[in-house]
Amino acid sequence: MNDQRKTKKQLLEELEQERELVAHERERSIVLQEVSNKVAAAHDTDEVLDLIVNEAARLMGVPAVWIRLLEHDELVTRAATRSALPYVTQGGETRTVPVGENVSGGGYVIATQKPLLIDDIAKSERVLPRARLAAQELGFHRTAVVPLLANDRSIGVLAVMDKDIGTFTDDEVSLLTAFAGQAALALEKARLLNEAEREKERSDSLYRISNQLAGTHETDEVLDLIVNEAARLLRTTAGFIRLLEGEILVARAATESAASYLADSVANQPALVVEAGSSFSGHVMASKKPLITEDLQVEEANSSFGRLNAQNHGFHGAAAVPLEANGRAMGVLIVMDKRIRRFAEDEISLLTAFADQASLALEKARLLSEAEARERQATQLYEITTQLASNHDLESVLDLITLRAVELLGCEASAIFEFDPVRDVLFIAKSHNFPSELDQSIVWEPGDGMTGVAFQEVRPVWVSDRFTDPFITNHDSESNLAVHRAGVRGLAAVPIQVRGQAYGTLNILFYEVHDFTEGEIQILQNLADSAAVAIGNARFIEETQHAREDAEEANRTKSQFLANMSH
Repeated sequence: MNDQRKTKKQLLEELEQERELVAHERERSIVLQEVSNKVAAAHDTDEVLDLIVNEAARLMGVPAVWIRLLEHDELVTRAATRSALPYVTQGGETRTVPVGENVSGGGYVIATQKPLLIDDIAKSERVLPRARLAAQELGFHRTAVVPLLANDRSIGVLAVMDKDIGTFTDDEVSLLTAFAGQAALALEKARLLNEAEREKERSDSLYRISNQLAGTHETDEVLDLIVNEAARLLRTTAGFIRLLEGEILVARAATESAASYLADSVANQPALVVEAGSSFSGHVMASKKPLITEDLQVEEANSSFGRLNAQNHGFHGAAAVPLEANGRAMGVLIVMDKRIRRFAEDEISLLTAFADQASLALEKARLLSEAEARERQATQLYEITTQLASNHDLESVLDLITLRAVELLGCEASAIFEFDPVRDVLFIAKSHNFPSELDQSIVWEPGDGMTGVAFQEVRPVWVSDRFTDPFITNHDSESNLAVHRAGVRGLAAVPIQVRGQAYGTLNILFYEVHDFTEGEIQILQNLADSAAVAIGNARFIEETQHAREDAEEANRTKSQFLANMSH
């Protein structure tokens, strides 16, 4: 009878246990469903993560639960129960995590994507020493850590700690994994939502820049907008654009936060050249490729002063992309952050899009400037031609041509060389701003130097730097030495043909290296052709005048002879 009662008692206990288990399972299902509904409806991820850690702690009957997320190479605490705060604070709310199967807790779970169960954290070698010490001081022992997985990628960990010694059951680990799944779902939803919002924000910004670019001729205004929008959307501290002017990179647009950095750069490194390793900007220009660094202060491609300047102003992470148009490098767009930062591929893609907009603005400005210059030059050339057509004095014609050549092409000096068939040389017939030591002493034989080649071969000849002039055949001639001493660098010569006969050349010169454009050479040749017509007309009128004077003199002589005979 006693045995039968005992059996009934056991059956009742087992039945009660099953009822409690069912109720517990039902409660777990309800809680997980509530969390799932929250994840689906909420846009506040932090609120969902707080709910997850607190519900996990309640259902598992443990005091401490927290979530750490992987940001670059660091696990950052994102949510924690109140009881867990002292531990995550003492153990380090943010810690750099080496990832691998032989490393400490979080790194192991991130690498293996498997749960980690520890009976007593105070005695485990899987935990960092400072974390073991913190657990011991707070009386924590057993722990479980499970990964947060999104698209088979580890994005963080969910951890629980208890003051008992022992191992969490499979059922408890299963519940913890379910909560981790909900957390990962909330984070992935937030990520996708953030990406969509960020893409919209980026598209709106680029669209706004495109509209401004289409509607304005103020290039500086567009460049200012680009650097500020690039810095804002990439969430960096500063941004600026350097453009290539001659052989030097010059700051053209910048955020306010970059002003002091650029001022120190100009003061201590005024001539940024295009060369690998010369500077961060110069390296990008030389390679024509983006350059990304986590820390400007130790970047080898940066100059020693550039590293020091970054250190003085607290800049670390940086990204730079070249500005290019028609395969020609024009400058660099750079953003800098005060964090050690690794820029993602989509961020570099966005920065490149901004660089393309800047290149488009600069190319538009260049084409507009060239069009205005061509129109201005065409107008000036027309005025010059009109003046030449109405001027029949040869000396005055030559003066006007040399003067207008300087004004039209912005050179330092010009000269007309005329061929003397008696001496078989080209000499200066007229000049404007020509060095006094050259004006009377320079002569060229046909085929010698640029002037002689332009005359003999009847074609334009020019060189950006006369010190490397391939047309110099006699380096030791008096003329070559005199030109060299005068410091002439850029030089162009075009032939003057008067009524099909070689007359001479029209030359212009620069004292600095000058890269002549085809447009400049065409303008110079047009001016020389107009000069040829004017010289021909002046010569014809002069010859006609001489013939008339000779005829009049002959008539006077004849009349005088007849008068004398009659007398």
